[in-house]
Amino acid sequence: MNEWIQHATGIFWLGQPGDVLWLATALAALQVLVLRAMKYIERMEPADGARLRLAWIAAVMPGTAFLALTPLMIHTFNFHAMGSLACMVHCYGLACLVIAVVGRAAVRAWWQTRGVARLMTLAGEPSSRLKQFGAQLSISVRQLQTDSSIFAVAGIWKPRVLVSQGALFRLTDDELRAALLHEKAHLRRHETLRFALAAFLNDCTPVRTRAGFDAYRKAREFAADREAVREAHPITLATVLLSFARLEIASRGIVQLAEAKNIKDRVAALLNPSQPTVDTSRPLALAAGFLAAGAMTVGLPLAIHALRIAQCASSH
Repeated sequence: MNEWIQHATGIFWLGQPGDVLWLATALAALQVLVLRAMKYIERMEPADGARLRLAWIAAVMPGTAFLALTPLMIHTFNFHAMGSLACMVHCYGLACLVIAVVGRAAVRAWWQTRGVARLMTLAGEPSSRLKQFGAQLSISVRQLQTDSSIFAVAGIWKPRVLVSQGALFRLTDDELRAALLHEKAHLRRHETLRFALAAFLNDCTPVRTRAGFDAYRKAREFAADREAVREAHPITLATVLLSFARLEIASRGIVQLAEAKNIKDRVAALLNPSQPTVDTSRPLALAAGFLAAGAMTVGLPLAIHALRIAQCASSH
């Protein structure tokens, strides 16, 4: 067993400074596999729950794999042995890269979270009309005193539906109820928390792959539309989406009702609900296979490294 572990360790370059070479190779292979998986995820039905789950996994996989390298960084880093900058980069290149990438992601997350918090402070008590609909649907609603058309779920830990005064003025009762049903679906799945986590992990890679993240954003809206039309008319919801098509709030912690990139496809799906379904079993299997292969690409060397440490500890 010890000979096999030593041989496998040599193959995967799990040692200084080979960690950096293996990191570049593994992440490049992982990103290729994620992109291949996205081709099959896109072939699945837009409102398929499996598509939403696979897209989320594809969005967070590269960042999760990169963060999995943190134990290697901690194991090999020696603050007392740090000399010149050139020596530090050569001997602890992996550690420096992890610190830089995760630090960048943390700063971006903190900055945008502050923006969401400021928006939440501007929201006040809902009007009697909005409060009535919120009570009927058992959701927490707040109102923004602005004439802009804002309709979104905001807040990571305690999400609420934010509706602007301008949006209330433009929507009929049926349209308001349909929009709130859509946002209720996001609240039920804790989409603001999932979105913030996906955005953070998508930032936790040296070279970001946006395909999985964008597919997740698209899939979550189709899934929420599907839930909303169980109690609202599809044409009513389609009308709401078209009225909010020009609004775009780019921030994690905010899941808005209408994103301009997906309006056309979402409206088409709402207006043609009787389209024949397609067999998604093959795309599902292929996408899951590519994602599993991607996880193994990074996980196998880490498992070998853990076995090596365990064997060394047991031998002493």
